[in-house]
Amino acid sequence: MSAGCLPRRHCNTGCQVRPKRRGENRVRDGGRVRHPGLVPFVRVQPDDMAQVTAVANIEEAARQVDDPDDFPPIPEMLAGDLRYGWDLEPGECYLYAPGNAAEPVGVLALDLPTRDNLHLVWAQIVVHPDHRRRGHGSAIMNEALRRAREAGRNTIWVGTAEDDQGARKFVEGFGFSYASHDARRRQVLADVDQTEVTAAINDAPMGELTYEDEKFDVQRLRDFETALVGRGERGYRVIARHHHTGEVGGHTVVATHPLRPEIAGQGDTAVARQHRGHRLGLLLKIDMMRWLAEAEPQLKIIQTWNNADNTYMVNVNEALGYRLSRIFSMYELRLEQ
Repeated sequence: MSAGCLPRRHCNTGCQVRPKRRGENRVRDGGRVRHPGLVPFVRVQPDDMAQVTAVANIEEAARQVDDPDDFPPIPEMLAGDLRYGWDLEPGECYLYAPGNAAEPVGVLALDLPTRDNLHLVWAQIVVHPDHRRRGHGSAIMNEALRRAREAGRNTIWVGTAEDDQGARKFVEGFGFSYASHDARRRQVLADVDQTEVTAAINDAPMGELTYEDEKFDVQRLRDFETALVGRGERGYRVIARHHHTGEVGGHTVVATHPLRPEIAGQGDTAVARQHRGHRLGLLLKIDMMRWLAEAEPQLKIIQTWNNADNTYMVNVNEALGYRLSRIFSMYELRLEQ
């Protein structure tokens, strides 16, 4: 099974990690990662490509069974996520190997926000398909619960595909309740008529974009840019500026990676409250498409995530040629203190 947190901050897939002392909880054997005996959870280090590759291999095996429409993980990109996170505050990632396993059979990734949402833990649990239905998922979930309590957090989020009945039953068995759902959509650029897309501005619905309740300041934006460069990505940002006042009314962000040159990830698209109702979100994304056509001519697909109930952004993306890939549910558990 694969139950995980949805991409909330950047387009790359992979767990995140805060670096610890090099070599801690690590046993090497001919370049392979093996279980160090009494420690079933091994903290993954971004500089240890054997560990990172082991994570990628487990995630790829799970992807082929659970979500074949997703993009395969690339170890070097995972390493960048492990080292830099989204804004220089990466989370934690562990390989799981029970005592009788020669190799790791699962992955636990935890995101514990430090700038906001200090009550929260976002968890991702992945078990290799060849080792499922043996209690490994439960062992990993219990570790996630233990780690949340240890960190003084009282809320855990895990996500799973909405149509994955097995994963939903698994998280519900631990007391998690459905809280929200997000839709993954993709824009195949070869199928998009630029003329029709530009004309869609006349038919776009009115409404407000949805903001996640996070704290942003100049330093955090700088950290985001630094982390993006550190991960080896190329970032593109389009802003809308008021002609008379010079005030920035909105922006949209897209990132690409040279190791996956044909695929880009849509980041934030946001419009300030006082500038909403003028279809800036759609205009920003149209202008981004034109820029990417010149700067990244090899690009074929742009992937985006939205809350499935955010009708405004869903309609904007549909007008731009984005088509639904899959819907994912987010489950929440409140811990007793």
